[in-house]
Amino acid sequence: MSIVSKKVYLLTFGGLVCLTLLTTGLGFLDLGPFNTVIAILLAATKAGLIVMFFMHAFYEARIVRVIIAGGIIWVAILLSLTLTDYTTRRFMPYPDSQRPAAGP
Repeated sequence: MSIVSKKVYLLTFGGLVCLTLLTTGLGFLDLGPFNTVIAILLAATKAGLIVMFFMHAFYEARIVRVIIAGGIIWVAILLSLTLTDYTTRRFMPYPDSQRPAAGP
């Protein structure tokens, strides 16, 4: 016997389908720098729905929620460190001494 009713599963599935259609539709629009931000927010929302309802995290003990939160925090730390490294690099053209040789 499941602790989650079929109605919750169907509503979650419907929400995932709607969010997927929204993601696809927004992929055809040019929102400038917000394309990536909106795509990540939609993906995080879909992942949250899957974890909470399909993986039953919403109905688990508090320790499971703490472990899930720890995993999310760890991923956030790794992404922030990676982005910090990427954004602080200077992309300079080749110095004169290391410029690739011109053709023959």
